[in-house]
Amino acid sequence: MRQKRYGLMGEHLEFPRSCIVCGFSETTDIHHERGETYVLCPNHHALITRNIRSLNDVLQDINLQREERRKSPFWPRSDP
Repeated sequence: MRQKRYGLMGEHLEFPRSCIVCGFSETTDIHHERGETYVLCPNHHALITRNIRSLNDVLQDINLQREERRKSPFWPRSDP
């Protein structure tokens, strides 16, 4: 139901079609918190709505993952 509903409205919404945390795109949920809208996979959405993890924890994980990727020798660099 989630994907079907989102797919029907997807042309009119300007949201990404994948989870902002893990990139999963088979099915997504829309999470509303503090006046903001977030696209999450069902797993990350459940973690937040069931108070297992906070939205701040999940967003912090995203930043940590980006930093780790940047430290990788395979991360594209602009300097030679």
